[in-house]
Amino acid sequence: MLAEALNKLEQMAITGHGATVVPISRDPRTAYLECLGEVKEVDLAPPPRADSPGTLADLWAVAAHLANRWEIWVDTNQVTLLHFPGLRPDASILRLCATRQHQNLTALVRGSETFTQNKLVRFLRFELGAPLETILPFRRIIWNSKGATQGTAAQNASAYGHQIEQEVTGQEPLPEVIRLDVPLWDTPCERAPYRIEIAVEYNHGDQTISLSLVPGSLEAALTAHQELMFSRLCTMAADVASEERPSPALILRGDPADARRWTS
Repeated sequence: MLAEALNKLEQMAITGHGATVVPISRDPRTAYLECLGEVKEVDLAPPPRADSPGTLADLWAVAAHLANRWEIWVDTNQVTLLHFPGLRPDASILRLCATRQHQNLTALVRGSETFTQNKLVRFLRFELGAPLETILPFRRIIWNSKGATQGTAAQNASAYGHQIEQEVTGQEPLPEVIRLDVPLWDTPCERAPYRIEIAVEYNHGDQTISLSLVPGSLEAALTAHQELMFSRLCTMAADVASEERPSPALILRGDPADARRWTS
């Protein structure tokens, strides 16, 4: 079975392109991997476990060599997010045993139509606790030509998609890059939008349009967000300092000068 899984990974490396999402099965013998931007399923028996020498470890090594990104393993007992920050794989594991997370995951994957990229990102971030450096590569902007789904990013992408579609049928040239005002964090306390650049490609053969992130645009928006948050913290700390000495929990760590000022 391992040889068959490795063969599938090799085929994924050859033919894999684009980004698709497949529904997750409850079959414990099924694992889902992303290779070169495409999600594929690989049948394994027994279910993948970190303590299975000679099987999962070998598959990790091959997946790291071919994909060099991240993989998701799902079975009836746990969800495992694999990533490769260096030569050795790292993993975040969520146990599924009649917990709130299990209920959320069940609702998330009940149907393929509800299993969106945004929901996957939120689940991995808030339920599995995956690090941001692992999640950022697949925070993709999804363009839906049939109408906007929930979320500001999807609505903006859909609106731009319709605009581009109209330009294709006319005489106006397609824009090389469009810009979306996308909120990086969808939380009640922070919904600040940031300008993210999206590259536009039009395939004349099959009459399709694809949008992809311009390299560095998401990182720049993330940096701007962090700078804004730090600025707000500094303002809050200054307000507190004008009234009373803050507790150690309020000491800022971003600037050593601030720490010296608070602790002196």
